[in-house]
Amino acid sequence: MDPSTASVPGGKVKITHGKPASFAKPGTNVDGSYTFPAIPPGTDEIEISREGFQTFTQRNIRVTINTTVRVDASLVVGGAAQSVEVTGQTALLQTEGAEVPPNSPPIRLPTCLSPRSQL
Repeated sequence: MDPSTASVPGGKVKITHGKPASFAKPGTNVDGSYTFPAIPPGTDEIEISREGFQTFTQRNIRVTINTTVRVDASLVVGGAAQSVEVTGQTALLQTEGAEVPPNSPPIRLPTCLSPRSQL
């Protein structure tokens, strides 16, 4: 999306998965979205570019088995020589589905021992 939160169709999307493996899409959809359905597990880098905008790069994207990873990019208006790089890991909270990642530790919730009042 651009700074006004409008979608940017036709953006070039490239995912680098180690060396030399990389995956590319010729362009984002009309609504600015993109999908890579079969990326192997590992740590990846994504680069999104479009003429008239600065290139967006995010590194250290952790991909695990049977999960959906979402990277929302905000493209800033700028020349081809400018680029924006985001470093850091993506959040482990998955908002795309209700799947629990394999080997996840169980979460204990507190219990309430007080009786309910009767009406």
